[in-house]
Amino acid sequence: MPELERVSPDTELLGRCWDFAEIIVAHPSEHVSGAAYFEVLEQLLNAEGLAESAWPYMKDRTRARTVQMLNFYDVRRPGINRR
Repeated sequence: MPELERVSPDTELLGRCWDFAEIIVAHPSEHVSGAAYFEVLEQLLNAEGLAESAWPYMKDRTRARTVQMLNFYDVRRPGINRR
């Protein structure tokens, strides 16, 4: 998460991190995918702009789960779940 807040983030590092997050979110065990939800995706709610910074690095499943989470908490983010 600190890398997402940097002015010039390490895009290679972020790409690898979100590739890993995608694998965890897609895991068939709810224990594993739930951990990704609480430990990774919910952290995007903690600071303004984190979700928007992470969005370009996310893959399909992680994006879908992020939109679902934002909608559940009634949090609107431009370019993600606010049109």
